[in-house]
Amino acid sequence: MCQPTLVWCNKLRRYFINFNKELTMKSLTFLASITGIALLTACGPVTTAQNKTPTASVVDRAIDMQAAIAFKDCATEGKAQDIAASAGRDQALYLSSADMLMSCVTALGGSEMLIDKREQMQVTALAVQNYLKGGDVAQSRLALGGFQTRFGSSDLIFTDGSSFTDTMHALLFQHERPEQFALSTLNARPIVKDEIRRSWYWQQK
Repeated sequence: MCQPTLVWCNKLRRYFINFNKELTMKSLTFLASITGIALLTACGPVTTAQNKTPTASVVDRAIDMQAAIAFKDCATEGKAQDIAASAGRDQALYLSSADMLMSCVTALGGSEMLIDKREQMQVTALAVQNYLKGGDVAQSRLALGGFQTRFGSSDLIFTDGSSFTDTMHALLFQHERPEQFALSTLNARPIVKDEIRRSWYWQQK
């Protein structure tokens, strides 16, 4: 292959060896750079995922859970005050219980679907009764109106088959023009209707 001189052949051989070494080092450097970029790119999403903030749906569920827990705690406290008021016949405590129970329902806001409708009705009904027991007829009337607005035609039925709303209506509005008060058409508790009739009888004497 190397005909001119042996020296020239040796120089040419060393040149190619050095060239190949230089080419190899440059190739390795290039590959290392590409590999580093690839690794950085691959690691990027991992860091992003770890720092990812909660989604709106997760936050909404957490808020809903807090609202449900708050309602349960609030209702428990209101009922405890009702029991204490009944034991001590404390009008002020009845009113405090009523305020607490009403706040439980109004605080639900848009989370009302999380709580069983009947449970909400029972809490509101107890507030209506306790306002009356506490002597605040005006507030009891407002609470009863709120009950009917919030729950529409839905009602609570006593064990004797009478209606909660009719019974409370009879108690709260019995002095509003008795002659026009169609007591017989109300599905109120019999004992309540009897007491109202007795009251009307003595008022006419």
